[in-house]
Amino acid sequence: MTAAPLSIPFADGAMGRPIRQVADIIRQSAEAFGDDVALREESGDTTYRRLDERSSQFANALIAAGVQPGDRVALVSGNSHYFLEIVYGAAKMGAIAAPANTLLAPAEIVRVLSSCDPTVLFVGADEGEAAPATGAVPSIRINLDPESYEEFIKDQPTTDPGHQSEPTDTGVILFSSGTTGLPKGIKLNGINFSGNLSAPEDHLEFEGTPISMAPVPFFHITGLTSALSANSKGGVLLLKMPNGPGDLIRLLTEEKVTHAVGVPTILQMITQHPDAQTADWSNLKFFGYGGAPMPVAVIKAATELIGCGLFQGYGMTETTAAVTVLWPEDHLPSPGREKQIGSVGRALNDTEIRIVDMVTREPLPVGERGEIQVRGSRVTAGYWNRDDETTRALSEDGWLSTGDGGSLDEEGYLYLADRIKDMIVSGGENVYPAEVENALSDHPQIAEVAVIGVPSEKWGESPYAIVVKRAGTDPSEEDIISWSREQIAHFKCPVGVTFVDALPRNPNGKILKRVLREQFS
Repeated sequence: MTAAPLSIPFADGAMGRPIRQVADIIRQSAEAFGDDVALREESGDTTYRRLDERSSQFANALIAAGVQPGDRVALVSGNSHYFLEIVYGAAKMGAIAAPANTLLAPAEIVRVLSSCDPTVLFVGADEGEAAPATGAVPSIRINLDPESYEEFIKDQPTTDPGHQSEPTDTGVILFSSGTTGLPKGIKLNGINFSGNLSAPEDHLEFEGTPISMAPVPFFHITGLTSALSANSKGGVLLLKMPNGPGDLIRLLTEEKVTHAVGVPTILQMITQHPDAQTADWSNLKFFGYGGAPMPVAVIKAATELIGCGLFQGYGMTETTAAVTVLWPEDHLPSPGREKQIGSVGRALNDTEIRIVDMVTREPLPVGERGEIQVRGSRVTAGYWNRDDETTRALSEDGWLSTGDGGSLDEEGYLYLADRIKDMIVSGGENVYPAEVENALSDHPQIAEVAVIGVPSEKWGESPYAIVVKRAGTDPSEEDIISWSREQIAHFKCPVGVTFVDALPRNPNGKILKRVLREQFS
């Protein structure tokens, strides 16, 4: 018998009222924190009141331009006050924010945006080269950049239009490439974001005004939820982006950051940088990480050098970021429980985790490895206009099949075993081998190709290509890497190429990537 889904209360906003949609975050925080600083950028500070007013102006401008509730407002933009104004403003009138990954190649961005047919497109000041050409996405009828955005909102009232979306209405679409390379728009609603904000805070107690920094793009779920969480708590969100590990250390210390979030490679770079040895880390209280496994050696180095509390989350865009957390106290296990440092923590208060058999789909007992399934308020309702993908990923009673392998111990700690979907995690970016293989297969001198992940000291993993040359050709490793960089985002491109006479296959003709990993990893 299947257990009934969890009944989840909404998280409270800054004024103690339930957060039922994304717009409720800034509505309540502006009321509670007014002229306190919400965002800190190189260009200056933005208060909660100003963020609320400008997002209302954008909402009213959309209404005046004929944008309807449910229409998509796309963004190709880095982190900025514009980004959050657009997310909140769209929510205030019922539209759906749909940010694309700015690291994608222009052709990829066109495919992503075309999958959700946006009415409006905002392109950031530094993202002009990535913007689709006029007419490339036929549904777009309003094009904005920072300059035209100001013109678009300038005569609009600062009063909130007051639209009240249902908690189940999609508020944001974030994109994740499928294993075939086709874009999937992940629908996130008020229930999902409220669930994310409902995580217990007693593990991260702190006195005073938090200053948060998440040098993670807002088009990623970790970046976006970090920003919404900081806004909901009345903290200062630092949007100054570092130019490297040394600059990151400078920003963390000079800006007196108290809470930071990043992928493990960021923390690893910090601990290995010479400036870290003499930096004043007294203000940094907590550092959250996720997106890839954290080596135990890095955990120990960060604990000894920085001295802040570490916490790790496991999740994905489909679960509105973390569904398990390894809290700071879990990094200091009692005797006999040292193994839990290698886990990704336990399920959060409104989340169920189970391990199922890959064939029978039946739940497995403690200690046995299988596929991780998740259920709870954070889990997406599905994919935008992709009912086939939704049916494959979500059971009728709400269990999400993550595609990740793992096991649970007797105390509920989750241990990741492998990535069933063959996904490569490179510097926190998800890279699907099938997508890279599809791109490389178009090379005129490649007959066959297989892509695997190989260890990288800097990025955790990097794509690596094993190639069978087309008869009568003689491409070089440099030729193929250079060509790939013109086709797909650089983080997806192989860092190396090995040429072989044939790829290993099983009797059914399937490429044996396990053999390739053993040989090249």
